[in-house]
Amino acid sequence: RWPDEHAHILDAEEVLKAHIQAMDSKGKVDGRVLCISFFSHRWERPSLDPQHAHPDTSDNKKSLALAHYGEKGTCPIFEHHTFDYYFWIDYACIDQEDVIDKTLGICKLTVYAASSVEAIFYNSSTVSYETRAWTRVERMIAYTYTLSPLFVYIDEKYPSEAVDIDELVKKSPSVWRKHAKMGALMMTINDPAGEDAHITNPADFDLIRKLTATVESATPLNPMQKMVAQEDSTQEDGKAHKFVFGKTAILVDTEHGRMDAEACKKAAQVSQQLSAVSQKS
Repeated sequence: RWPDEHAHILDAEEVLKAHIQAMDSKGKVDGRVLCISFFSHRWERPSLDPQHAHPDTSDNKKSLALAHYGEKGTCPIFEHHTFDYYFWIDYACIDQEDVIDKTLGICKLTVYAASSVEAIFYNSSTVSYETRAWTRVERMIAYTYTLSPLFVYIDEKYPSEAVDIDELVKKSPSVWRKHAKMGALMMTINDPAGEDAHITNPADFDLIRKLTATVESATPLNPMQKMVAQEDSTQEDGKAHKFVFGKTAILVDTEHGRMDAEACKKAAQVSQQLSAVSQKS
């Protein structure tokens, strides 16, 4: 938690410097490529009192999921490489005490996303992730500024079990859908300030509207949105791509979870085999 636990929080610039100094000719340290990930999630224990607000559950389910994610280091796009993951997390990277510093940190969300390779989101079963106003604007920001065109999906079942795409779509068709050609999971971008958007402090809607306007007018860095923008620029009205709430959708990476679940399954099988051999001997 920033600032009281700052001693346990890494400075991204210093991490990059250390990696560059230690990396081999292929840009790797101990066989891993550095990757900074922007983490989007809904807080499990929200409160207007910063001393009582906490993003995780009492059993630390999100922290454990990210620990597994970092330990495995997989990536479906570059599956023959292993990555050294570092995470940008609001609780640790935005001041939770000083109101002015907190507001300044929020205003820099676009910069944090642009400094990240990918975005990961945690779809919790105990709080609604999609309807949270802040997570909606975070998805807009990540869709515009991060390098990776895919959003990584994780939930309580990660890493032991892959997500059931059909079940998600069936349960919430207004949020999830399948890509018409690829069958990949897609997540709809809804209005961060819409009537159905939830927020702990209503005063935050002013910041959310300003961030939304900033992102809508930005030149996209994300290759997926850049591609869509180029396609839409050929329309008769000549207007570039804009977010259409309830229609614009993000491609979701569920392959990452499937790969890690498969690795867990294989590890369990090996463990069972070794245990059987040990018992026989």
